[in-house]
Amino acid sequence: MTSDTHFSHARISELADRPFSTVAEMDAAMIRRWNDVIAPDSVVLHLGDVALGPIEESIALTAHLHGRRFLVPGNHDRVSPATQSKRAVERFAPLYEAAGWEILPEVIEGTRRGYRILASHYPYAGAASPPIATYLIAPAGTTASRYSTGTPTRATMARTGISFTWASTRTTSHLSRSA
Repeated sequence: MTSDTHFSHARISELADRPFSTVAEMDAAMIRRWNDVIAPDSVVLHLGDVALGPIEESIALTAHLHGRRFLVPGNHDRVSPATQSKRAVERFAPLYEAAGWEILPEVIEGTRRGYRILASHYPYAGAASPPIATYLIAPAGTTASRYSTGTPTRATMARTGISFTWASTRTTSHLSRSA
């Protein structure tokens, strides 16, 4: 599970204190680090904000990422019904799909090890304006899953340059190593 990769986002290094001088350097490092950890047959759930910038170029770049990739759209994804018009979603969905993304609803739910789980880009507490306000409260007895409530922590980004969180300590230590 990951979120907020922001491929090709020109200001994300400044905003999230990522250790890159250029967008091209950041994109290349994130693709390399992703593929060092994610096997081609792995399943990845991305909780939104895959890419920013010229969308045709930035989404196409993600075709180089390993794994079967599922996207739960976030506010910066051009396939988010919460932030985009129906026409825009229809226009951009083929770009995401051509790059290997399987687009899911903005909130998904399931069961893992006997726990009911909701997963979304949006946090489950705090203020927001409609239409995402309905997603902010997790029903009683539900575990809410969200890697971050916006930009991943500076410490995580400085160490990894990409924001993964996994249940496996082995995988987490893999991501935390110096590039």
